[in-house]
Amino acid sequence: MQKITECPLCGTDRFELFDMTTHRGHQVVNWVCTRCGLVFASPHMDEDELSDYYAAVYRERNTDYSEPAEVVLETERARARHLLSLLCGRLSAVRSHLDIGCSTGQLLHAIADQYGPALSAGIEPGNVYRNYAVSSGIRVYESLDTLLST
Repeated sequence: MQKITECPLCGTDRFELFDMTTHRGHQVVNWVCTRCGLVFASPHMDEDELSDYYAAVYRERNTDYSEPAEVVLETERARARHLLSLLCGRLSAVRSHLDIGCSTGQLLHAIADQYGPALSAGIEPGNVYRNYAVSSGIRVYESLDTLLST
């Protein structure tokens, strides 16, 4: 696990606690950059840990569904509403939004509904969930490298 000491987007060391929760027995700590508004997790997995996790563990740990069933969609909508409620108190506008690990794209839709059109995209490594998100009309890429090469 790596601890973030600078904002991954703007490089400042000014960020504050955004959200802390326990998810399926694992603590998740999210921070918000007070300069650019990026929300990021710290500590987080390095590239090798992430690759192994998404290849073998993620769907097993987080859902019993290999495809986005209605129960999965409702859970993701509830999560999106929660995250949106945290953003609404902090941000008056959203000009761009990148959701890494966007799954079915529910947060991307919620932000578009709240803030209007923005330059938005998602990253989702899982083919089935990415295809579902794309079919709902949002831009979703397999990886950050794929997005950057377009």
